Amino acid sequence: MVAATVPGQVSFDNAVTAWEQGSYGWAAAHGTAMLLEQAMFAVSLGATRAVAPVAQCTTVASRSGTAAKSGAEILEREGNVVIASFPVVKGEARVMAEMIRDGDRLILRGAHIEGNGTLKEALSAAKAFGREQGVKEVVIEGGARTTGAVPGHVPRPITIGTGL
Repeated sequence: MVAATVPGQVSFDNAVTAWEQGSYGWAAAHGTAMLLEQAMFAVSLGATRAVAPVAQCTTVASRSGTAAKSGAEILEREGNVVIASFPVVKGEARVMAEMIRDGDRLILRGAHIEGNGTLKEALSAAKAFGREQGVKEVVIEGGARTTGAVPGHVPRPITIGTGL
């Protein structure tokens, strides 16, 4: 019941679990999601609960049961926050983001990507996934970097047209 009523509770639980398992990057990502959810709830005085959920965005398999063209698969979903995987040449990459549908746009807010994929592969998968969801564009708003040369840096948003 607490998970359904307290903003950020599920993300907090996921952060603690990831930390205990030694997945410090995912712990930071879940912690960031928790803080963003709490901040949005406070700033909007609770109106963020009215943001349209993206339940329709979690269906990525075709009716025949085979993988969709994008190859994307939702591994976990808690509210609007998803962890998804998509195939890349060297295996698989994963993305964690808050997924929001805003009219003809699909927004991946606070996105964190891990794996052996290239930016080109990630953008291609996002475009294909956006087409499957029937949106005209996908906006990837990266989360603050937790590792690398510039920890704390927030990358500029990337907008991808789907051609629909």
